[in-house]
Amino acid sequence: MKRSLTLGACVLLLAACSGEEQEKTLVDIIEQENAEIRAFLAGLGGATVTPVPYLSKKGQVIDCTYIFNNTPPPAGSALQEGDFVLYDYSIQRLDGSYIESTDPAIRADTFRYAVLGPIYHRMDTSKHYDYVGGALSRVAEGARGEMIVPSILRDKSGIPFHYTLKSHRVIHDLFAYEKTLIQNFIDATTVTVARYQDGNADTLVHTLVYNAGAGTRQIQPTDTVTLYRACYVLDEITPLREAFSLDTLVTNAFDPARQELPALGEALAHLREGDEANIVIPYLLAFKEKPGYHPADTRRVIPWIPPYATLVYAIKVAKVREKQQT
Repeated sequence: MKRSLTLGACVLLLAACSGEEQEKTLVDIIEQENAEIRAFLAGLGGATVTPVPYLSKKGQVIDCTYIFNNTPPPAGSALQEGDFVLYDYSIQRLDGSYIESTDPAIRADTFRYAVLGPIYHRMDTSKHYDYVGGALSRVAEGARGEMIVPSILRDKSGIPFHYTLKSHRVIHDLFAYEKTLIQNFIDATTVTVARYQDGNADTLVHTLVYNAGAGTRQIQPTDTVTLYRACYVLDEITPLREAFSLDTLVTNAFDPARQELPALGEALAHLREGDEANIVIPYLLAFKEKPGYHPADTRRVIPWIPPYATLVYAIKVAKVREKQQT
């Protein structure tokens, strides 16, 4: 019995020592990281640096982000809860190597979304560490800013992130903003032979047929349909950004509800063989506040389309074969 108790005490002592070593290691990592951050900020040549503290649930300061080289927004124009910002970003290590970016010209290790270009950020104070929102609230519309985020606010890896943020547009009402964005796209599509709308008065899918085919009837649920399609993300900053392109899609017994988006299926049902059309889908009828995935990515491994994205499908109905009556 005494031997068992002694062994048990040794195991507990070893476990305590192991935990102590892990704690020391974490403290060492954080101290080294803080030294690197201080050295980086000291090399900014006297630039104004704004520390933004982040608190634990008990109100204790965990650490700060550091914002610099930013043009502050005009007085009285601070972002409010629920506002959106259309922005671009890059993330670097302190040595200047890139980790992630929305800029296709930058050679980053990874990309958050396969479709590069500006994305929306929603100001949400319920997020405990919304350091991107905190930085964007200190960057004027149309301006840039930079930020250092210590790893203790992320993953305790000891690698601080250096963000460069470009604020394109502050949006107080994304719903109204998107309606204008879509209307501008429709107005720019000057040549159409047919237009269809699906949805309700506030949220509509627009189908713009710009080249009529030789088909005499709209696609029916029993038809076998062969079409070409590509999907693009619509924003005001960049030309249409290609999300994915499928050379050929063959659908047996066409069912609008079985498309990757029901709204896309409803729009396709207006088309005839040979039609070429653009189908504009607002974010509420697309992937909403969640990312979209490539149709072939059934396991949803790689986010393809960023949240709140307005989509434009370019469609050509190559062939429609009616079901033979028996």
